Amino acid sequence: MERRAFLRQLLGAVAGTGLGLTSDSERLEPWERLARALGQESGVRVSELRALEDGIRWLRRQYASVPSGRLLGLTERHLDVTCGLLGNPESDKSLDALHALAAQAATLAGWLSFDLHDHASAQHFYQVATVAAKKHPDPSLPAYVLGNMSFLPTYKGVPHQAIPLLDEAQTLADRGSSGAGRAWIAAVRAEALATNGAELLSLKALEKAEEQLAVVTTDDLLSDVFDGSRLTGFKGVCLIQLGRQEEAQQTLKGALQSLEASLDRQRANILTDLAIAYVRDREIEEGCRVGIQAVEVASSTRAAVGLQRIWQLRQQLQPWHDHEAVRQLDDRLLSL
Repeated sequence: MERRAFLRQLLGAVAGTGLGLTSDSERLEPWERLARALGQESGVRVSELRALEDGIRWLRRQYASVPSGRLLGLTERHLDVTCGLLGNPESDKSLDALHALAAQAATLAGWLSFDLHDHASAQHFYQVATVAAKKHPDPSLPAYVLGNMSFLPTYKGVPHQAIPLLDEAQTLADRGSSGAGRAWIAAVRAEALATNGAELLSLKALEKAEEQLAVVTTDDLLSDVFDGSRLTGFKGVCLIQLGRQEEAQQTLKGALQSLEASLDRQRANILTDLAIAYVRDREIEEGCRVGIQAVEVASSTRAAVGLQRIWQLRQQLQPWHDHEAVRQLDDRLLSL
């Protein structure tokens, strides 16, 4: 589905219902509009729900290659339509589905805000996403929100603060229906544990992620959130943090080979992680060569997570700042 078709389908979902933003709601922030809508009862046609469900999956897929600034506006539009439908009382049958859609859209908006270095807005989106998720009977949804929230302390330089969030997320995910959600939470938790030096717990979490991913079905609520290539990327990062650089290199090379050509953000992240593994193994020229590839891919998306990883790579190269390969990487970094 292209961008124009996506907008047509969202607008079609509310055509004829008289829904829309009032002058009062237009003055509210997107998360404030959702918070207000969550206090109302609602009903909606099956066709409208399907349009919104297709829309949120499409938006998540676009994250792989579309800059966050462009995607955030579309996600907020999706959230606005969901808010409008939540305020359209007809029956209770659609409430669970709308709460799930609201939670997923607000979570994506939070992640995109985080990716744009707007941590305050990200926190607001996550907080209201948590409210929406807890209104849904499946614990997989609040677990998914908490998993996304855990990246905020990690990228603020206090990764130990992510562990309690992920422990709670894992407890919820284990009670939920989504195998993809359980696998993703386990992988995120594995990275956080590896960053904090908990090797055995990290490796055990990776095993759990692999086991859960093997039984994911197509009707899984979060089936598009996590897959084998993403899990391989997580494994590589964990091995780097645990000091197993040669294993990390082989794992990350395998992840690159299995990755779809269109997944630019993921490719940039894996390339950066591979470069870090080379540098930690004191293969400076190879690390810089792969790092330049990562910069070239990341320059098209300018994602905060990817760019922060690239700067972490450069920091680790500081002892070799006079090396010709490092100078070449610095020249390429100037374009960012």
